[in-house]
Amino acid sequence: MAHDSAYFLELQTKTGWGRMLESFTRWCAPQQGNRTLDVGCGPGLLPALFARAGAVALGCDHDMDMFAQPLHPGSLLAADGAQLPFADHSFEMVTASNLLYLHPAPRQLLAEFARVVQPGGAVCVLNPSEQMTVQAAAALADENGLTGLARDTLINYAQRAEDHFRWGAYDLAEMFTQTGLQLTDTTLRMGPGLVRYGKGILAP
Repeated sequence: MAHDSAYFLELQTKTGWGRMLESFTRWCAPQQGNRTLDVGCGPGLLPALFARAGAVALGCDHDMDMFAQPLHPGSLLAADGAQLPFADHSFEMVTASNLLYLHPAPRQLLAEFARVVQPGGAVCVLNPSEQMTVQAAAALADENGLTGLARDTLINYAQRAEDHFRWGAYDLAEMFTQTGLQLTDTTLRMGPGLVRYGKGILAP
């Protein structure tokens, strides 16, 4: 489903997704001065949150229209996540939220993240967990009294997860290993655990 930049701006700032990205920022725990790259950043909320945490934060998205109302102006660029315009080992941390699960070749995308992260650096991802279903999302929406955009986007997210990829801890660890990363941490968030965070380290 195609959406314009105004939709994603509202999604990141007017629904629970903004709070989810704040939680993800704390979990990623970028260090002061870390060079970070968020791939598929949309309007740029996650890079803005990383910058607020003291990182030297950059974001990229394949669609320049996403930057019509940027949340992190001056540090966003158009780039294909599968062919990043950066030298090997350019960043201490690379992140992607709700990107891998939609990509037709997620391992290829993850391998490109591993290429541009420094040895000892982290690749952190946020995706639907193996527990995400339309039924589970609808139950969570009902439990929290979600209506309008908040409810619609959650149900749509679950439907896209069912249509594409959902990863458990074992599957995520296997995919990380195949791309040269070691999964060091993973956790479930959102209600009963409908979202999975994963962190992989590139071996020194």
